Amino acid sequence: MKLIFAVLALSLSASALAQTSAGVQGGAFVSGFGTRPEGGVHIMTTRTSAVEVLGTNRYRVSMEGNLAAGAGGPNLLLDASLLWPSGGGSYVGAGLGSGVGFPRNGDSGLPFPAFVLTPLALANLHGVYGVRLDSGMTVEGMVRLKPASEGGSVTARISFPLR
Repeated sequence: MKLIFAVLALSLSASALAQTSAGVQGGAFVSGFGTRPEGGVHIMTTRTSAVEVLGTNRYRVSMEGNLAAGAGGPNLLLDASLLWPSGGGSYVGAGLGSGVGFPRNGDSGLPFPAFVLTPLALANLHGVYGVRLDSGMTVEGMVRLKPASEGGSVTARISFPLR
């Protein structure tokens, strides 16, 4: 969580140059209980700053909304990533995130609603590989590991610049 707050703070700094984009994604969540499709929309801001962390000065904050099949229900995720250029307009990234979900079966068996537990279930470590095209559009693949959910997701994204 500290990385998310650090990236948010850096993204608000006046010295940062930003690019905001929006797009669509689709993929699947895979666990010992099976595979279920997921898909949705996202908005993300990538910033370049004079401050370097772990050898990079590119940071991304993304928010995405997903519709998930099965009992998982829809969710809203917030991710923070560090990005490193890898040549030819491509880049790799790593980060962490979490979110809130709205399970179709809202009964947790506890004295509070199930969505209260979803930030733990949606907590993730992720890796990104992307390519920025000449048009400014980006195509990405993302793998998220969700330790509390004992599974992970594989996602493909297409993003379009908003400015």
